[in-house]
Amino acid sequence: MILKYSPEDFVVEEINNIKLSSKGKYCYFNLTKKNWTTSRAILKLAKKLNVSPKRFNVSGMKDKEGITTQLVSVYNLKKEDLKVRIKDIKIDFVGYNDKPLKLNSHIGNKFIITARELIKPLAKINHFCNYYDDQRFGGKRPNTALVGKLLLERKFEEAMKIYLTNPFETETEKHKNFRQEIEKNWGYFDSSIIPSYLIEKKVITYLEKHPKDYFKAFQQLPKQILTLFIHSYQSLLFNKILNNYVKDNFEHYFIDTVIGKLAMTNEFINLKIPLIGYDFVENNKNLKPIISDILAKENIEPKMFKQSYRTTYRPASITLKDLTLYPAEKDNVFPEKLKQKVSFSLPSGSYATMVLKAMEK
Repeated sequence: MILKYSPEDFVVEEINNIKLSSKGKYCYFNLTKKNWTTSRAILKLAKKLNVSPKRFNVSGMKDKEGITTQLVSVYNLKKEDLKVRIKDIKIDFVGYNDKPLKLNSHIGNKFIITARELIKPLAKINHFCNYYDDQRFGGKRPNTALVGKLLLERKFEEAMKIYLTNPFETETEKHKNFRQEIEKNWGYFDSSIIPSYLIEKKVITYLEKHPKDYFKAFQQLPKQILTLFIHSYQSLLFNKILNNYVKDNFEHYFIDTVIGKLAMTNEFINLKIPLIGYDFVENNKNLKPIISDILAKENIEPKMFKQSYRTTYRPASITLKDLTLYPAEKDNVFPEKLKQKVSFSLPSGSYATMVLKAMEK
C-alpha cells in the first residue's frame, strides 16, 4: 500500500469548536497548504506580512505531504492584512478573539485519503488500536526513541552517536555521506560538512570547540526537539504495552511499522494505557505484569524521567467517526493494482496512517 503518492491523495482538515467574534486582539484564519510544513508556512507568511513569527499560534503541526487545513491565530493583525499571495498556500479569515490559539486545542481531524497499490480492497472497520505510528519515531530517521532512552540512561556520547551518525536508506545520499564522515572521524568534528539548513549543524559547531561535552552539545538543540526524544521513547513503551496486551487478550493480526510488527484487533478495548513518567504507579492488575516485564527488559525505572515528564494516559482503542469507504477501482498510477478512497474523523493525537494499516488486513 502506498499513501501520500500525491498531495491530493492525503487531505486533512482540523476540527475546531473555538468561538470567534467580530473583534479581538487576535486575528484567526484557516491556513490551507500543499507541500509546506506548518512551521515553514508560518515563517514565509510572517516574512510576507513583515511581522515576527512569534505572533502566530497553531494548535498542532501538520505534515508537509498532503493538502492540510488548520486554524491559525496572529496577534494584532486585521482581516485586510491577510491579502498576500504565496504559492500553494491559501488563507481564509474566520474571525477574532482576545486570546491566542492554544497548543492541542483542536478536537480532531477530518481525513480524505486515497490508498494506492492495493492488492485487495480495504476492510471496513469500526475500531482500531490507538498505536503511535512511524511519524512519532522520526519518520525517515526512526531513531528518536532510542536517542530518548539513552538520554534517560545519561549515556550522552552514545545518544549523540546515534543522533548524528547511523544513516538510513530513506535519507538522501548527501545526508548519508556526511553521517558516514562524522562516524569515521568521531571525536574530530567539522561543521563545514553539514548543510546549514540542518539542525545538527548547531550541535557539531559546539562539538568542534568542546569535543567531549556531549551533554551540553544536546542543549544546543531547541527544547522541543529534546522533549520529542523523551516523548518518542514514552510512545515506544506505550506501543509495547498495548501490543502485549492485545496479543494476550484478543484475536489479532499483525501490522508493519518502523519499530516492528504490532498486534492489531478491531474489537473495542475499553482501557487507557499509560505514557510512563516519573510519577508512574500501576494499579491495573491486568497491565501490571505486562508493564513490569517491559520495564525490566528495557532496564528503565520511572524515576529516571525528569519531573516535567509526568504520567499521562491514552485510550487503547479509537472508534472511527463519519467513516465512508468508497468502492475500490483500478489504479491509474499502478495499473496492476487497486486504489481506494476512504474518509473518516479522528480525535487529535490519533494517526490516520494507523487506520489504513488496520484496514489492510
